Amino acid sequence: HPCGNYRFNSVLQILRQSEKLRSQVEGFWIVHRIDRMTSGLLMIATSFEGASKVTRLIRSNKVKKKYLARVEGLVPCMEPFECNEPIWSDPAGKIVCRVDPCGKSAATRFVSVSVNRE
Repeated sequence: HPCGNYRFNSVLQILRQSEKLRSQVEGFWIVHRIDRMTSGLLMIATSFEGASKVTRLIRSNKVKKKYLARVEGLVPCMEPFECNEPIWSDPAGKIVCRVDPCGKSAATRFVSVSVNRE
């Protein structure tokens, strides 16, 4: 977000400088940064109404995330499996997450999509 030395080259500032984009949308609102701890994905809405809707969905845990990961080496199980362990994040804002009984509940499902046997 624009602050300090980063107020000129922020994502929002770059979007706002595009005349073509500005002419097609109401504006730009940063809604959420999904998975900030892993560099994440920035969600940007182009209307206030859209930003409000997505924010409500995220806060009510109605947004599901789906990832595709490429794994090198042997996958321990080709059958789908699930991990249901609570994830704890460091409240000091450090980029530290771990499985911990005091963490937020989390469910992760794993499915092998394909295997390259080279």
